[in-house]
Amino acid sequence: MRIALDERSVFRGMGGIGRYAWSLLLRLAETDRENSYVCYFTHLSPPEPVRLPPNFQIRIFEAGMIDERFDQTILPAQLEEDRVDVYHNPTFAVPVVRGRARTVATVHDVVFRRHPDLVEPRLRHYLNVATVRACRHADRIITVSEFSKRELLDLYDVDEDRVHVIHNGVEPAPSGTTATGVASLGLAPGNYVLYVGSIEPKKNVELLLLAFREAALRLGPSIKLVLAGSKPGTVVSTIRSQVSGGSCR
Repeated sequence: MRIALDERSVFRGMGGIGRYAWSLLLRLAETDRENSYVCYFTHLSPPEPVRLPPNFQIRIFEAGMIDERFDQTILPAQLEEDRVDVYHNPTFAVPVVRGRARTVATVHDVVFRRHPDLVEPRLRHYLNVATVRACRHADRIITVSEFSKRELLDLYDVDEDRVHVIHNGVEPAPSGTTATGVASLGLAPGNYVLYVGSIEPKKNVELLLLAFREAALRLGPSIKLVLAGSKPGTVVSTIRSQVSGGSCR
């Protein structure tokens, strides 16, 4: 079977969807020697050098992670040229024009419909249109939780038997000791609460900081909060002054 993996969400500084796509690619490269793969990357550099076995090929395009022009005009022809049997896009979208390839889209959540005020308008519009098209045209839709599946079925017109829950995997523990990892970040050994993700309203970092304040008041200054991801913005600056009894980095 010839499988196309859309890896346009993979680049340095990528978010959670990019990590999902990147990890899927690496694990398939480790385990599957029977099928052949073609991987569609953006022109931006991946987080690390790509070393893949012979049954994996790479195509590089001047295209964005979110790029309707590519999705609907360039991609259908490319799938035919590559004689793809199954195409998987982890960023919601599938081509409307049908060819030989069966299509699979991962819809991670529908927060842009349930809480539209938390998502930038242009992104909200794109994701909604892409999800509508996926519900109409994708052969299968993956969601990452039963909750996301229920939300999708509630808000969009899609047959339940086409929607499948496949939970996110867990990466193996990194090599090296925890103390080494902490030191590499310029942090002293101690007790930490770690948040990994972007700093944006839909992540509700404000509530995390308020909860940490309560925990720090009870546990004392030995506990620390570390935010790893995007550079802290105004939400952190606003709440930082309210955190007492612990420290925030």
